[in-house]
Amino acid sequence: MTTHPSYKIPWIAYACLFASGAASLGYELIWFRHLALVFGASLYALSAVLCAFMMGLAAGAWVMGRVLARVEIAPDKLIRGYGLLEGLIGLYALCFPFGLDLLEKLYPLILPESGQVDFGVHMLEFFLSTLLMFPATLLMGATLPLVGCWATNNQTQQVFTQVSRLYGVNTFGAVFGCLFTQFFAIRLLGVQGSTWFAVGLNAVVFMLCYGRPRIFAAVDSSSIQIEAKPVKRKQDTIVSPAIVVLVFAMFAYSGMASLSSQILWTRILVFPLGSTLYSFALILATFLLGIALGSLTANKLLGRSHRVLKFVGIEIAIGAFCIAMLPALDNLTEWTSLADRYFYSLEPSAGKTFLIRSLFAFGLMFLPTFGFGLLFPLANHIYSYRFEGVGKILGNTYSINTAGAVLGTILTPFVFIPLLGIRLSLYV
Repeated sequence: MTTHPSYKIPWIAYACLFASGAASLGYELIWFRHLALVFGASLYALSAVLCAFMMGLAAGAWVMGRVLARVEIAPDKLIRGYGLLEGLIGLYALCFPFGLDLLEKLYPLILPESGQVDFGVHMLEFFLSTLLMFPATLLMGATLPLVGCWATNNQTQQVFTQVSRLYGVNTFGAVFGCLFTQFFAIRLLGVQGSTWFAVGLNAVVFMLCYGRPRIFAAVDSSSIQIEAKPVKRKQDTIVSPAIVVLVFAMFAYSGMASLSSQILWTRILVFPLGSTLYSFALILATFLLGIALGSLTANKLLGRSHRVLKFVGIEIAIGAFCIAMLPALDNLTEWTSLADRYFYSLEPSAGKTFLIRSLFAFGLMFLPTFGFGLLFPLANHIYSYRFEGVGKILGNTYSINTAGAVLGTILTPFVFIPLLGIRLSLYV
């Protein structure tokens, strides 16, 4: 009979993950605002920002997963490495305006004399945006496998519980960063001040993780000793290679579907919300909130058995719910206008009007995004039965999902919407 130690993660680690998530989403909104001034606040500019972010996250997670699979790194070095990555992200954010100035000088040179922006120009916008943001997003993507490997002490049996909690806290930080940046920081501090605030968060994480790694030492609670049953596993935990391939194909597709729907919902809700910047921030926050709650509650909701079936069931449920909600789009503007008139008559307030419209968006999107949040811990758990090494597991699952998301950001504006329109694109 064997036992495995259980590790309690200190609160300071959760605080750092929350702060780094807030900083990352702050940068995303600020950089989208900057690029919208260069390319225009169009669907293509939005897709370019999302594509650049997802591409960097996928590459960073995949590369770091491979590094951690080959090299055994001590826990204090893992946490210092995480701090170093956060410091480099903040440093790059300070250098971002220089790259943006160069982009502003280059962009007029590539525009045709007629001023008409064609497919080739949009693809070049994608390339330039990706090139500008890729270094920072590459570093962001590398942080999850690094922190996950540290938090689990590279024990695959702790992936489902520990990583789902870490991922949830980090995503809650992203929700805070998204809402705070768009609705408060930019108004109070300006764009430059908001950037400095996000850089300050990165700097604090760097100083704590790199300078004081010992305060992050996970408490070994092995005195409680979690008993592990002999290597004999239940039948449903024996996952064949074919099932793993199927699960990850579905996981990649869910990544594509989530980012495609995010772009489509931004386009749909820009009419009732009245601003691409505000609708993007609101939809992004709603997506992230659902994912965070799904990830945090996955351990309690999903139990320990039949996780492959649950994964497939959640995927089907997400698709069915999204299709069932499509008729609501026909009267979305009328419903929001009706709610506006009713609540505005009670107490005239622009803020209350926006809140009511935000609740419509939340109601339409929350359940699917909650399902997306449940899928990530499940995918990690299923993958852990076939492969060893937490870093490799996290790197592969995160990168394959975000690679699907990259595909979604490209196909949605260039293929789905031109050929199918917004409504039919949601069926895809």
